[in-house]
Order: sequence, then C-alpha cells, then structure tokens
Amino acid sequence: MHSTGTRIDEALQQNRLISDEALTDVLTKLLNRRSLPAAFDAMITRQSPPVFAVMLDIDHFKAVNDRMGHAVGDKILIAMGTCLRTAFRTDDKVFRVGGEEFLILSAGITIEALHERIANLRRAVALAGRISLPADMPLTFSAGVGIWPEDANNFGDLFDIVDKRLYCAKKSGRN
Repeated sequence: MHSTGTRIDEALQQNRLISDEALTDVLTKLLNRRSLPAAFDAMITRQSPPVFAVMLDIDHFKAVNDRMGHAVGDKILIAMGTCLRTAFRTDDKVFRVGGEEFLILSAGITIEALHERIANLRRAVALAGRISLPADMPLTFSAGVGIWPEDANNFGDLFDIVDKRLYCAKKSGRN
C-alpha cells in the first residue's frame, strides 16, 4: 500500500508531465505557442535587454506536402526542429508556433552573434533539405527579427512586429 506522501509525489509528477506535454509540440518536441508569453516574461525578468525574437517560416512548405506527401513534410518539420536546437543555445527558447512557423527568443548576445546563428541555421537547413528532398526542392526559410524593448514593450506587439517582418522577407524574395 502506498503512503499518502508517495501518492502525492506521484500526483505531482503526473501533473508536471501533463503540463510539459501541454507546452510542447508533439511532432518537433519544441516548445509550443501556448508557452510563449510565460517564456518571454521569464526571459525579460532574468536577462538584461535586448531580447531578440526571430520568427522563421519554411519557404514553399505547401509544395513539400503537395508533392512529397505529409509524411515527408513531417520529417522536414522534425529536421527543422533539430536544426533549430543545434543552431541556438540551451538558454534560448525555441518554439513551433504553428504549421511551418517557428520562433526563437534569445538574450545575452549581440545582433552579430544572432546573425551568425541564423546563418549557421540556414546552412544546416539547406543540408537537411539536400538529404530529404529532391534536388529541385531546396529547403530554405525566411525570417523576421525584432528586439525588445527597442521595437516593442510587450510580447504581443513584439510578436506582431516579427510576423510583419517575416512576411516582408517573404515578399522580398525569401531565404
């Protein structure tokens, strides 16, 4: 028979597991959109400005699903998650915000270091595409970057800014 303390510990562990699952994307194992506001608030509380927000969107992802099928599309999303975890630090927070869109929150670095991480990510994503897709389907992404507190003083406004900048990058030729 379990003691009351053991049952409480088991219940607490189960609640933590449920909470973790609710905040994690099932496919990529990245944080999900639901966890973004709290992660942003925690980051700006712990870190000095600036905090960078980078919104990424896989270019022409619909064509991957249409031509190669959703199973290959899922593999691409998983590969993108792996590339993001590799390109960014463990202190950075990486999210799948929906479909083929991802967001990174990064603090304690310079804009030059952020650009270097994005460039490394671009190379890793291109390699993942060469491994997983036909030669005539390069894997690329577009990105929009925002800076807290320079661009916005709250998460909602910062999210809107990086989303607009992402779509500006897509209109400017992608990748």
